[in-house]
Amino acid sequence: MPQVVFSSSYDLRGMADAAFEAAGLHPEVVLEGAEMDAVLRFVERGLGVAIVPVMVLIDRPGLRSVRLADPRLTRTISLARPADVAAMSAVRVMQSTISDTALRFAARARETMRPARRD
Repeated sequence: MPQVVFSSSYDLRGMADAAFEAAGLHPEVVLEGAEMDAVLRFVERGLGVAIVPVMVLIDRPGLRSVRLADPRLTRTISLARPADVAAMSAVRVMQSTISDTALRFAARARETMRPARRD
């Protein structure tokens, strides 16, 4: 299928390119978007498909997701703070809020997904 991809500076592009290369695949790239919203809009207009984090599809009823079965791409979300500053209660609250929000997004994202068909 025609692929709408991110610019080469976007980390997800590097992950997808590496996965394609490892599988010996060469996707047909039809368009490159500089940011997430642009890529999603190109896909909504039927210009191709894109590999995106499922959470960006929440509240985008014009798009449907299919989970990649193999390879499974993952991403780590981190909270950075200066190493020489003790974690104050505000930092702990922020960490908890980020974690809770990510878990809620993941639960909502699963509602929009369907498993890939094994043809």
